[in-house]
Amino acid sequence: MGKRLVGLSLLLLSCLMTMAGKPAKISLPLFMAWDGEGSFKAMKNDSAVEAYLLRLKRSHIDGLFMEGKPQFIRRIAPIAKRVDIQLHVWKPTMIMPDSVFMHQHADWYSVNRNGVSCVTKAPYAGYYRIFCPREKKVIKYLTKTYLEYAKIDGVAGVHFDYIRYCDIYLPKALQPKYHLDQTYEMPDYDFCYCHRCREAFRKKNRIDPITMSDPASSKDWAEFRLQAIVDLANSISGKVKKKTGKMVTAAVFPTPEMAKRMVRQDWGRFKIDAACPMIYNNFYDEGIDWIGKCVKESLATMAVRKDLHAGVYMGALPDPKSLQEGIESAMDNGANGVVFFTAGNLTDDQLKVVEAMYRKYAGN
Repeated sequence: MGKRLVGLSLLLLSCLMTMAGKPAKISLPLFMAWDGEGSFKAMKNDSAVEAYLLRLKRSHIDGLFMEGKPQFIRRIAPIAKRVDIQLHVWKPTMIMPDSVFMHQHADWYSVNRNGVSCVTKAPYAGYYRIFCPREKKVIKYLTKTYLEYAKIDGVAGVHFDYIRYCDIYLPKALQPKYHLDQTYEMPDYDFCYCHRCREAFRKKNRIDPITMSDPASSKDWAEFRLQAIVDLANSISGKVKKKTGKMVTAAVFPTPEMAKRMVRQDWGRFKIDAACPMIYNNFYDEGIDWIGKCVKESLATMAVRKDLHAGVYMGALPDPKSLQEGIESAMDNGANGVVFFTAGNLTDDQLKVVEAMYRKYAGN
């Protein structure tokens, strides 16, 4: 009996030691915002940067997804740490519009159904120069880039954006801007039909997708492209987490189903710490309650469990009352938090709303 007790005691002690040695899961703060290097150009010194960050911190915006070059991130990271703001590097994934880079790596870019590379002709806007997710050199390049950012001291994680194909369908309210009525998959915006994608699909399905009379009707062709983005996201995320232990998050489309249809992005299968769906209700001619509906649908349909922070657009919630309603719509439907686009657009009155909402939800 004595030996059994000793054995059980040792087993319990071992379990406790294992639990004690296991690092606690890091989560995103309740309220965050997207921001970028451009917001800081007029700030001449670190004191000005600190004052800017403190203004956000006082209203419980405790984290930022920050876009910027490595040298800027290295400058701002220690200041964010001093202010106690969780800093994540916000980096576009599949888009690279740099002209020199495009000239050097033209074959890395995606090709539309008409056989035109987005290097030759960008869809929608000039910066829409989108990589092919099946190019191995693209995956290697992106992994290296995100690892370099993740290794910067004071950075809590990396944040994917544009981790998708070109928009096959724009949000309803944006289509008139480009004189479009997208009721079907238009060839100019249907990617990718490069030699890699065509050969890989042909090898697997015994048909060249560019010869299909109606590619949009092929479930195999749709899944083939969805899987390419899922594989890319999970490959980069896995390496970043394994080599740095830092968080990986992503800005994504409003729901997994919408994302699959509009940009061939099945973010429900992304193996990341948190998804931040951009639920910009005015882009879709929807009311504020639509924010909560998207949150609820996403939580019910995502295939791989992860936290969800609802992204809201300040232009759609311009006054304190509408901002409060937007936050409540997200949180009351199960969101883990809210991300504001952008930090620089938050007025003093809106920050008072954020502070009040923090008091309401921080204990939940």
